[in-house]
Amino acid sequence: VPGTDEIKNSIIYKPARVTPVGAAVNDDDAAWTGQARNPLAQTFTLNSNSEKFTFIVNHFTSKSCSTSDTGLDADQGDGQGCDNFTRTNQSKRLLVFVNNQQTASGDNDVLVMGDLNAYGEEDPIITLEDDASDSLGDGPGGLINQVERFVPAPSRYSFQFQSKFGYLDHALATKELSPYVAGTTIWHVNSDEPTVVDYNVEFKSAAQQAINQNTPFRASDHDPVIVGINLSSAPPQVAGSLIISEFRFRGPGSGGINAPNDEFIEFYNNTNAAITVSTIDGSAGWALVAADGQTRFIIPNGTVIPARGHFLGVNTLGYSLSGYRAGVNSQPIASAAAADAALLAGSVAAAAVDPSATFATGDTILLADGATQANGYTLDIPDASGIALFRTANPSNFNTTERLDAAGYVGVPELYREGAGFPTDGAETQQNLQYTFFRDYRPTGFPKDTGNNAADFLSADTSSTVGLGLGQKLGAPGPENLSSPIENSALFSVTLLNPAVSSSTPPNRVRKTCGVAEECDPNRSQFGTMSIRRTVTNNTGSAVAQLRFRIVEITTFPRPNGSTADVRALSSNDIVVTVNGAPVDVRGTTVEEPPSQPFGGAWNSSMNVGFITLANPLPNTQSVSVQFLLGVQQTGNFKFFINIESLPNPNVVVSSPVVKQR
Repeated sequence: VPGTDEIKNSIIYKPARVTPVGAAVNDDDAAWTGQARNPLAQTFTLNSNSEKFTFIVNHFTSKSCSTSDTGLDADQGDGQGCDNFTRTNQSKRLLVFVNNQQTASGDNDVLVMGDLNAYGEEDPIITLEDDASDSLGDGPGGLINQVERFVPAPSRYSFQFQSKFGYLDHALATKELSPYVAGTTIWHVNSDEPTVVDYNVEFKSAAQQAINQNTPFRASDHDPVIVGINLSSAPPQVAGSLIISEFRFRGPGSGGINAPNDEFIEFYNNTNAAITVSTIDGSAGWALVAADGQTRFIIPNGTVIPARGHFLGVNTLGYSLSGYRAGVNSQPIASAAAADAALLAGSVAAAAVDPSATFATGDTILLADGATQANGYTLDIPDASGIALFRTANPSNFNTTERLDAAGYVGVPELYREGAGFPTDGAETQQNLQYTFFRDYRPTGFPKDTGNNAADFLSADTSSTVGLGLGQKLGAPGPENLSSPIENSALFSVTLLNPAVSSSTPPNRVRKTCGVAEECDPNRSQFGTMSIRRTVTNNTGSAVAQLRFRIVEITTFPRPNGSTADVRALSSNDIVVTVNGAPVDVRGTTVEEPPSQPFGGAWNSSMNVGFITLANPLPNTQSVSVQFLLGVQQTGNFKFFINIESLPNPNVVVSSPVVKQR
């Protein structure tokens, strides 16, 4: 062990639990020479599952002053004592040493502990947390302070000096290891105890020395920091994996009743693998918490959210969109007659035509007590509030480290928003609108998630109300749950109905003016219609039992200028089109309701191909020709972009194809 100091760093471990990988490593950099005890690192594997991590123990230069402490190492009168400049440089060197160990071990899980002789808000600790020079090579931010993360402020002390308490003893983890840290505490067996019972023997009688025999109390002048790590084989989810994709805090209610409770929160699995909800702190699941700090509901442990799939939480006191189409049920309503009976009973939406259809009701949740199962919550989320999803249901762990996502308005605590937040004076906070906040899918076809709510979300309502929070847009809410179709655009090919002619030429695009158009409605198609025809081929590897399209960009009301068209999505019927002398069936698409869209569909509206059902699926490698009928409210240049959502036939088991990124 380098150095000549009486005190040296060491690591004690249990061979029954862990096995060292290679020899322990000291950092022999000049930053420590004659100043501090050299950091000592050891990589271990868990005997239970071979998971690897590295532990580094440290002891930085003391705060005590001596005649050699001059210049920047002299006491600057800022409360940080002497040698603060040296300790800060030692922090910078420690970050490099951590990086070296990550490279040597091939594993980024590193835990740094020890007496750093700096309190939690002093320069050396801030240096480790900020890593401004990116010594770790992993982008902004450095080590994550586990004491600050887990230990309540009143208990955050490990040392007493002249009757003042603070913590000089730290536990900091790399970003990769931090999610596995299940808890941290400080065991107050030393700093609270009088010196008369400590381990020193000078100036004490034999009787006094005997007081502290065989007890943990005052075995040191510092309290030990204890860290619990749960290195499971499956890595915990990180921020950006499950995101808040659509939500609202108010709606029209049912006939204007319970409008403040007509709210929902939709989550989207933003990865290409299924997410299974689990926690490492033993709590019940992942909590959705409002800006008032109260849990509204918990996504239970064991819930499986499919790759690119959704989870839906609703307020059962006011939610009005339970008739919106979701997916298909492998045990559908037995017959068309039974479906009609269900319609009359009000249990499914009148727009439904597929007797196998499921609907956008709330998924199974736990209430805030972590035990009561329900299909929704009842505690209103106030207007102009904020929400955050945490990968824990333990309120003491509601912090940015455990947060998976957040969305909120200006003025709510930062924990419940990303960036500055949404404007607080939007019309949606004052009127009972059929509105929604939803992710912007431009330009990639995937939801935007830059960490800035105001830039990542769009807002729309079915009346294109002036003053909507993120700008006036015509569109509709489209809540999706676990049974809803999955965004699968990359697994379908879309070609022109007649590839031999241009996209703007019949039969690929047909413009009809009033008198011959499918409709000429003054509210949504006053200048007739435009039919866009395409052939869609299923490359998913399975028969598809549901096929729908979601509008992710459209030129509609209000149009930005006189040269831009205002078009609206309309429902259409099946038609027969002649292509190269042969008849081709072109299937109609239906603008899905609720909500009612009297001015036509637009942003976030969905259009279902009713021809494709559980009873009549689209086989793998086979194609269906469809038309998208648009009402022309104003002429001009237009945009119309869609994502493809689909569900496989649940009664057919196939291997999953590789999901291709666009």
